[in-house]
Amino acid sequence: MQENSSDWGIESSENNTYSPSADASASGLMWLVEKRHASERVQKFCGTLRHTSSSSDLAHLMVSAFNHFVYQFTHEKLIYADLQSLVTVDNEEAEGIILFDPMTHTETGIGDFGQLSIDKFLRQHKCKEICQLLQLNQSTPLVVKKVTKDRISEDKEQEGNDSATDESGAGKD
Repeated sequence: MQENSSDWGIESSENNTYSPSADASASGLMWLVEKRHASERVQKFCGTLRHTSSSSDLAHLMVSAFNHFVYQFTHEKLIYADLQSLVTVDNEEAEGIILFDPMTHTETGIGDFGQLSIDKFLRQHKCKEICQLLQLNQSTPLVVKKVTKDRISEDKEQEGNDSATDESGAGKD
């Protein structure tokens, strides 16, 4: 059976813009459809529970330092995970990157992996050139503060689930 966009409640026009079909509007459903980005342009910096990267290019160093800064700026209450980017291009020259699809881990852990993942970040992150230039390694040293038997058993249990949760493989050394 061949499907087309109207089967999913959207209609396409010649200029690749999409609008809801009459059936979808009547049912109250609305869809957002974006053009698929070329996968070679998407760069993954970290996964859901893996905060390291084996890459040492400027973009990876910058995003890693950014996450350290966020941890400092939020008074050690939040980190970003699952960061990906697209390179912005102007006249066929790379201009910068746009980070998207972020996930946060907070000390409250509501809707995320909470302190468990913050502790993973603290253990996995290694300050490199940009952290050192910004003196993040001195102003906010990354130290796991509380280690309890419960936390250790949670870590071991979660590490067994990491490969299933984090399909990206980002940061595998």
